[in-house]
Amino acid sequence: MQPNLSIYYWSYPVIMLGATFWMAWMLRCKVAVALSGVSRNGGKLEERINGLLVIGLLMVNLGYLALTVKTETRFNTVMQVIDMESIKVGFGLILLGLVFSFDIFVFAMMRSRTEFSHLKAAEGSMSSKE
Repeated sequence: MQPNLSIYYWSYPVIMLGATFWMAWMLRCKVAVALSGVSRNGGKLEERINGLLVIGLLMVNLGYLALTVKTETRFNTVMQVIDMESIKVGFGLILLGLVFSFDIFVFAMMRSRTEFSHLKAAEGSMSSKE
């Protein structure tokens, strides 16, 4: 194995795993705020949804890493290693961003649906009092 190839096989997974677990942590900690108030059962549903989304994020990105770690390229310089990694890490970060954006979209839809049902319930109770 070439020395530059071993650099690639060590650094690329470390970079991708770091980015993936950082995004999972961000999703787990920060998005919980966006989920608060979505259901009426004391936050248990939000915690479970958030956990499932984190697992989905990890599965998608670890699958991407497993599919893209292999390369047939022969690296003569470290710069070639960095060039190859930048392409693959860039696509991985785009994938992370798309998954994160989709999650935020789902949360926004859930929140708007909940707020709409609360509004309808309040409107119904006001009309019954009249």
